[in-house]
Amino acid sequence: MNCLEATDLMSQSMDAPIGISNRVKLRGHLFVCVHCRQFRTQLSVLRSASHQWAHGPVPGQASAKNNNDKNNNPDTQGSM
Repeated sequence: MNCLEATDLMSQSMDAPIGISNRVKLRGHLFVCVHCRQFRTQLSVLRSASHQWAHGPVPGQASAKNNNDKNNNPDTQGSM
């Protein structure tokens, strides 16, 4: 399997399950290819970010904006 095939399979696997044979080939390729492992990480980050943009933050996960708002809120400053 080459990198082009691996990245295509990773993209496909985000939308639907891939077959066992392709999954085994992809795992073997990811074991030896640092660039495709980086691509998989980036793909996951992009998917998560686009999901948050479309649907709002994941419950139980504070966003950076909410944390900054709490830190800049004069009502909460100095209350410790």
